[in-house]
Amino acid sequence: MKFFWTVFCLVVCFAVCAHAQNEPYYSRLNTFSTYVEYSNTSSHVRWGVSRKRKLVSVGGSYARRFNAPHWFDWTRQASVFYEIEVAPLNFIEDQVATDTASYTGFPGTYTYQYPVYNVCQPFNATYNPGPSAYTVSRSCGTRWTYLGGLSPVGFRINARPRYRVQPFIDSHLGFLVSPRDVPVNLSSRMNFTFEFGAGVEMYRRAGQSVAVEYRLHHLSNAYMGYDNPGVDNQIIKLTYSFGRLRR
Repeated sequence: MKFFWTVFCLVVCFAVCAHAQNEPYYSRLNTFSTYVEYSNTSSHVRWGVSRKRKLVSVGGSYARRFNAPHWFDWTRQASVFYEIEVAPLNFIEDQVATDTASYTGFPGTYTYQYPVYNVCQPFNATYNPGPSAYTVSRSCGTRWTYLGGLSPVGFRINARPRYRVQPFIDSHLGFLVSPRDVPVNLSSRMNFTFEFGAGVEMYRRAGQSVAVEYRLHHLSNAYMGYDNPGVDNQIIKLTYSFGRLRR
């Protein structure tokens, strides 16, 4: 959380230092966007306990600006948007352990593969030395799982809409569905997502902008499955947006 607020403060300071533009008003009524997201790892930031999960996402969004009521024109200080994000391409990388057991006096080996909560550690050990001894070895690897979903509830607030450089904050609620349980076995193929973040949007020309954002992304199944470890990712998001400016 300290990292989140540090990024947000830096974004605000950067935007305040930017030079104002006399015209036009840099706020679109309807905005269409494409984005990419990446997180190199996961950790116990707040709710999730599953570690070492990479996350990659590609998607798009639509945002509609709220108009201010006639008795209070907030649009001079901020633009408020309702936003829907469509996430057709999401991939999560899990830590996977492969345990192999062999028993004295019994031919063959027994192998079991499964994703783990935390960092996988390889080992090789022998138990019950003697006629009933058995050996267990563990190797570690990773696997990628596809997820697809939607964030139908989202809100974004852009400050300083009369400037080319605008700091913003946002938050989204949605879901992701996968062909197998994520992030561990006996969890769920359907997970809910919650995100909030802060960033800066920079208008390159009228109606077109790019944005850089830091987000905290949480994924969990709300105990629909037997297990619910959850995943917290700190994400860097890059967005390209377009639409007509308000004239």
